[in-house]
Amino acid sequence: MKHILIIGSGRIARHFQFYLSHLGFNVKLWSRQEGETKLKSLIDLSATIMLAVPDDHLHDWCSKILEMGNSSKSKALIHFSGARREEHWVDLHPLGSFDFALFPPSFYSQITLVSSRMDAPFYVQKALPGLPNPIVTIKPEHKALYHALNVLAG
Repeated sequence: MKHILIIGSGRIARHFQFYLSHLGFNVKLWSRQEGETKLKSLIDLSATIMLAVPDDHLHDWCSKILEMGNSSKSKALIHFSGARREEHWVDLHPLGSFDFALFPPSFYSQITLVSSRMDAPFYVQKALPGLPNPIVTIKPEHKALYHALNVLAG
């Protein structure tokens, strides 16, 4: 079974840990309080790494994960930012709002995931086989507008 590591301790991290676990994936959650030694061992065990960190820390975390060893370069690398793009990472923004309370498991599969990478549907299907969510792509140059419209709609 493929292991998935979600880095973060906020709402998106908790919601996606719950959802992916419900789908049968082996999901580990890591936050800064657990220390970098544990992070390194979780990265080594995981086939997919997902970053659920604030946008202003995204670039640093993306770089840090890639620097933690050659093994991270062969892994599926996904982040949840709706505003940012990072080289070597697939952006996968869940189109919706996430409260502190978890939703019923069936609700999550209806959430559309948006990416500015045209290969995202294929990439995600390989990294998270059987994920039922609709995945749509937008042109990279439309990402800022997409994010601004989301903020206004929220």
